Amino acid sequence: MKLQRTDQIDFNEELHCYTMKDGGRILTPVSSVLDTLEVPFDREGKSAGMAKREILAKYDLTEMPVNDKDLFFTVEGEINIRAQALRDEWDGIGKESMDFGNWIDQSICDSLAGIVPSTELINVVNQINSEHSHYFQEFTQFMVFSDYYGICGTMDRLSLRGSRTNVVDITDYKTGLNKGMTYDNLKEKDGERKYYNKFYLEPLSHIEACSYARYTLQLSAYAFLLQSMYPEIKIGRLKICFVHRVDLSMGIGEPKYFYSYENIPVIYLQNDIQALFERIKVSKEMMGVQ
Repeated sequence: MKLQRTDQIDFNEELHCYTMKDGGRILTPVSSVLDTLEVPFDREGKSAGMAKREILAKYDLTEMPVNDKDLFFTVEGEINIRAQALRDEWDGIGKESMDFGNWIDQSICDSLAGIVPSTELINVVNQINSEHSHYFQEFTQFMVFSDYYGICGTMDRLSLRGSRTNVVDITDYKTGLNKGMTYDNLKEKDGERKYYNKFYLEPLSHIEACSYARYTLQLSAYAFLLQSMYPEIKIGRLKICFVHRVDLSMGIGEPKYFYSYENIPVIYLQNDIQALFERIKVSKEMMGVQ
């Protein structure tokens, strides 16, 4: 079995855009496909609602003081300022998490190219790599795509088990710096535990929306695309390698981080991915998109 990188796709990292070199067709990223399963997050509405509750409580109010013009404009102004601050805070959290994830991915990729990771990460990266020492062939940042569905993605690590086998294992690195891994919609706020019972949209409305399900679908999408490129491939183990970061300083002085990881296996949801991809293909055709 011989695997090799495709030379048919151009990838713009800044725009996260995949384009076929022959003809310039733009392919839909796997992440964007999975986004169609979720109700879009209303940043403006959510931040405004949270800010309103916070500012009204500050003035011991339950609703906007419409009978007091001066106070109304004061409260309204503070709400707008606080709402923007919340959005900026969310953006900062998202960027920190993305930067951390990219750092982990790049450190592992670099280590396979002979570049020694930073002192902070060297132990955890070496431990992760030691689990892959038995593979016959490995690729990092391996691009997979389907011309038929017009979908493309990049898996973190593809591992061929042996020279005379067609079985591969796929690993994806996750960090979840702020939320960690979630397996359902149970959340705790002000000491109260509550289920939000949030499920994906059609055609996968039977799957509860959580990070574990999202990552399972992501890995399954990569496996499905790989098989569309190599029909003889058999999918072995799909694995999330979840890297944890713990601050040992307990908030005293400069942060002192400790890094560890855990392997979380997922199953191959081949039929679910095919149904999702078919829905995306039909939607594109209805909109006149390739």
